[in-house]
This record gives sequence, structure tokens and C-alpha cells, in this order.
Amino acid sequence: MRVAIAGGGTGGHLYSGLAVCEILEDKSSGANEVNFIGTKYGIEKDVLPRMGKKVYFLPVGKFRKSGIASKAWSLLILPISVLASFWLLARLRPDAALGVGGYASGPFILAASIFRLPTVIVEQNSVPGVTNRILGWWVKRAFLGIPGAESEFPNGVGEYVGNPIRKSLFDVPALVEIKRTFTILVFGGSQGASAINGLIKDALPNLLDYRESIKFIHVTGASDFRSMKEAYEKFNIDAEVFEYSDEMEKNYARADFVISRCGALTVSELCAVGRPSLLIPFPFAVDDHQAKNAEFLVRRGAAIMVRQRELTGEGLSEIILDSKSHPERLVEMGKRARDLAEPAAAKKIADWILNSKKRD
Repeated sequence: MRVAIAGGGTGGHLYSGLAVCEILEDKSSGANEVNFIGTKYGIEKDVLPRMGKKVYFLPVGKFRKSGIASKAWSLLILPISVLASFWLLARLRPDAALGVGGYASGPFILAASIFRLPTVIVEQNSVPGVTNRILGWWVKRAFLGIPGAESEFPNGVGEYVGNPIRKSLFDVPALVEIKRTFTILVFGGSQGASAINGLIKDALPNLLDYRESIKFIHVTGASDFRSMKEAYEKFNIDAEVFEYSDEMEKNYARADFVISRCGALTVSELCAVGRPSLLIPFPFAVDDHQAKNAEFLVRRGAAIMVRQRELTGEGLSEIILDSKSHPERLVEMGKRARDLAEPAAAKKIADWILNSKKRD
């Protein structure tokens, strides 16, 4: 069976597709052919070729986080994106199409629906985006990563299954005790978060007395890599600093505590690996969806959430030291996070796709 997976731009979208691809390409399911559809400015342009995956690019404009002129251009180029999608569909001849969010997902899934292909989408967040709300009227199924958004989709299309997560993350050992060196994993998503990086810099002077018992693993993003590395060196605090990491399984496995944004896939990964966390929502997220994602964990005692505007370097250092001094609480938070994991999510989506021919 040939399957097209459309979307990307950020890790949250791309890695959802890769998790489903992992199941589809498994020999036990028939080693199906999977092609990815993305854009030349998303992380898929670098990540997928490194993994040996086929990726085709659509001419798509950036609508969100852009000025009026850029938005106008995005609308003008949309018909061209749909026409390019028709051409790709004729060339690749997929039997089904999956949209995982990102700029390429909308036009390609719309075109696939017009072609009358079995089409499904993944909505990772607690609040669906505008594109997925529109696509909800066209697709056969909208698989939800966080419960509560079912009513946003018509005719029972929305179904909660959990976010599709790569199997390797579920293989990360559970947190059963806090190590002698308290290890903190910091990241802001696939592209980093400058505000979180700045808060860590401001917190470091307050951690000088604990240098012998604290270690950081910090994924900074490209723009802050050098300055963040210099900050750790200045205060002689043990840290491994990366611009980007495609070995997050290893990072999670070594972490006792995580400080991060709360994109939907990050929240689901924290559940999969069973790690306690401090979640700092991106303050400009559409519909405040990152805070709502975080609340999924906070309500169940699996994470702490603090708004960015309420957090200072001093406050962050206090949270770090308080967490360090209560290891039993962190272990319990990690257990509660893992109890929320949905390890069968990727397989449920893949099975729906594989059975779509019989269903039609």
C-alpha cells in the first residue's frame, strides 16, 4: 500500500508522521511505501533526507506569524499549492493520505479528498487549528492527541487516540529514583525557545552552591547556542549544550526533571517517557493552546505549569532546587505522567489507514 504523509514545519508535526510511518513500514504490516510531502523551509527538509525518507516539496506560503503582505501572498499561492498537490497525487498514486499539520498539510489533504482518497488528519493539540477545523469537513477521520476537542469536528469525525509517538520513546526506562547528580533537560521544541534560554541564564547565578550536584542537558536552538554555552562555562556549571538533538530518547533517559515549552507532542512525549516537568507555555500560541496542553498533565499531578510572564530567573532557580530536594515527589509525577501515555496511538492510526481500502 502506498501512503502519503503531508505536513511538518516543526518537530511536533513531523514526528507525529514519523511515528505512524514507523508502523506502516514495519515488515509485519507489509512494508508499505510511504512518501512525505512538506515545504522547503520546514525541518523536514533536513531531518527526512538524513533518515533516508522520500520527501516532496509544495510551494506554500507562511500564513501564521507573518505580516499582511505575506498573508496575502499565502492566499494567492494557495490555488497553486492545490494544483501542485494534484500533480503529486497523480505522480505518487497513494492509496491513502495522512495530514499531520503544518503548511503542506492543508492543500495536499484537500486535494486528496477531492481525488476521493481515504484521508485522515492528526490534531495534536487540545485546541484544533483553523486548517484542521476546515479539513474536518472533508476527511474521514480526525485523530486527536489530547482529549476534549471531539466537538470541534462534525459528524463524529473526531476521535481521541493520543498523539502518535515513536516506539523508542516508550522504551525509555521509568524514573524510579533521582540520581546523585540532579540532571535537568531543557528545551523549547525543535527550534528552541529564547525566553526559556534567557530564564536559565538568569537562574544560573543562584545555583552556584549546587554546582557539584546539578547537571544540565540543554537543546537551545541555533540562535542561542553560543551564548548559552558561554553562560554555563562562565558559572562553571556542568552542561551538555546542543543546537538541535535527534537523540531525544537518550536525553530523556538521563533526565530527572524537564523544563520545556508545552507543544502537544512534547506533552505526549513526557507521558511516554514518564518524566516530571516544569512547563512554560508559549505566551503567543493560538487560542493559548500550549497552556491547555499543559493542563492535561497539571490536573493529574504529572507536571508543574508557570506562565512565562510570572517567571523570573530567581523563581526558576527556586523551582529547580525545590524539585531537587523532593525526589519522591518527582518520581510520583513521572509515574502519573506515564499513566497518561497512549502507546497504541500510532498503531491505531496506521491500522485505520491500512484498512481504508476494505472500508471503501
